This record gives sequence, C-alpha cells and structure tokens, in this order.
Amino acid sequence: MSKKYSVNLSIDEREQLEQLSQKGKISVRKYKRIQILLMSSDGYKDEKIATNLKISVDTVGRVRKKFMQEGLLFSDKRKATTR
Repeated sequence: MSKKYSVNLSIDEREQLEQLSQKGKISVRKYKRIQILLMSSDGYKDEKIATNLKISVDTVGRVRKKFMQEGLLFSDKRKATTR
C-alpha cells in the first residue's frame, strides 16, 4: 500500500534541510523532523525511521503530513501552550 503523504524533496529543499541539521544549535525536535523528511525522501519505511530515531510510527506520519500541507516552514512553528 502506498503512503498517503509521500515526501519527494527537491534538490533545494534537501540542501536546506541538510544545512539546518548541521547547524551548531538546533532543537532535538527540529533535528528529528529533518531526519524524518530526509529518510522519507530516501525511501525508508516508517517503521525503520521510527526505530532509527526512537520515535513512534505515528509521529513519522504526522511529520510527513504536515510537510505536505505546509512545506518546510512547519518545522519552525510550535503550538502555543495554554495554562
């Protein structure tokens, strides 16, 4: 069965993600999102990505979905917390 949200990065998108992942200070959350997108684009299955990054398969799917809906900018957004 094919994935509903398949990631096919352009050369520019890939370069941008690789540059971001090599920055000195980057949050773990952002780093994992970048790795999910790069690995998805390389054809890795969700289960393999989740195992390698020690995250859930659902997280992999959510990141791919957000990328397809919002593009690369989604990784900078963070939900506001309410208290």
